[in-house]
Amino acid sequence: MTDTTIRSVADLPATVEPAIVVGAGAAGLAAAHALMNAGVPTAILEKESRLAEPWHRRHQQLHLNTHRDLSSLPGLAFPPGTPAFPQRMVVIRHMNDFQKENRLPVQFGVAVEEITFKGDHWALRTSAGPRFARNVVIATGRDRQPFTPEWKGMKDFVGR
Repeated sequence: MTDTTIRSVADLPATVEPAIVVGAGAAGLAAAHALMNAGVPTAILEKESRLAEPWHRRHQQLHLNTHRDLSSLPGLAFPPGTPAFPQRMVVIRHMNDFQKENRLPVQFGVAVEEITFKGDHWALRTSAGPRFARNVVIATGRDRQPFTPEWKGMKDFVGR
């Protein structure tokens, strides 16, 4: 394609996916769910071998520090009788139930190593080989080391 303006998903080469979500935590699952409900085919890449890995690694007595009604995933309430601040295994089960109920296509064991913009799409270098997408959502959570890329015009931005 010589024109770098993409007008629709149909204009993309066959190897460019409409959307990729990086991270299958609560935010990644919710973002992928919203995209798919809007009709955008979405792949979810998760570097761990299972959902909620950070929750699995934390101490046994960990509870959410936000109320269950503010922490449930879209369209799936915590089960009746769940305490106001659910215990970690309840949170893990909730994320797994959400993924299964919505048939979210999580690809486990795929680490994203680099993302670059190629004019009309994003190129992702992953542990499973290159991937290309029109849209990328980064949902790696607060457990990851933050990185702010140098965006065009960033030096001129005076906001927070």
